[in-house]
Amino acid sequence: MALSHLKITVLAENTVARKELIAEHGLALYIDADYTRGLFDTGQSGALVQNAHDLGLELQSLSWVVLSHGHYDHTGGLESVIGVINRSTVYVNPNVFNEKYVKKSNQEWRVVGMPITRQSIKQDNVQLKCETTPTWITNDILITGTIPSKHKGKLSKTKFFVNENGIKVPDQFQDEQALILQCRQGIVLCVGCSHVGISSIMRYATELTGKTEICGVIGGLHLRSASKKSIRNTIATFREFNVARIGLAHCTGTQASDAFLDALGGRCFLCPVGTTVEF
Repeated sequence: MALSHLKITVLAENTVARKELIAEHGLALYIDADYTRGLFDTGQSGALVQNAHDLGLELQSLSWVVLSHGHYDHTGGLESVIGVINRSTVYVNPNVFNEKYVKKSNQEWRVVGMPITRQSIKQDNVQLKCETTPTWITNDILITGTIPSKHKGKLSKTKFFVNENGIKVPDQFQDEQALILQCRQGIVLCVGCSHVGISSIMRYATELTGKTEICGVIGGLHLRSASKKSIRNTIATFREFNVARIGLAHCTGTQASDAFLDALGGRCFLCPVGTTVEF
């Protein structure tokens, strides 16, 4: 089995394709796939609801919502989404509810965690599913769950922290997960921020599915502060998997985006709100 139709529309991102749409620091992707519709991430506010309306996409009949990790810019719009959907299942890693912080240059702490609580998600029209392991939404759509440590690269010195037993410790992103969509050409990956490394996510996705063809990756690659060497190594991994379509969004960064566009040419595209891509 494989999806015969897959269309992804960007509903929240740092930039817009048309001036009437709303930009915000964050990410939300609308997935229209054969017999099911869902959301991957929800941006930081209710902007995606207005953007969906302006783009002619209705959210009421969404079957599922997947959150990539517990930062506000990927989860902040969930409350607005819950307010408009008829009935849906929200899939999260349970670690998504942990308190999260950024350590600022002046050593002050900024709260960057999920603004909606577990209790607030549990509405009559929402079923909440918390899993750390790989979870199939349909026969063709898989959530990775926590990326195993053996797949993670060594996290560099970080500004991201999480509260563990009352102590702020470097965030290992146990809550981060990606979405795998199996279509006829291969697999498509939707990623939120790729804090654990996009190369690690790609390798784990191929292990989970047994498929070596990655026909698309769309989302944030978290290369904004990466070294030139790290960016080159990441491009090499995309070449290794022969990724045909690469949607550069959110936290990828201008330097990395330019490097990808120079190195991989027509395979890459930017993803302002309003962007659609079909597989």
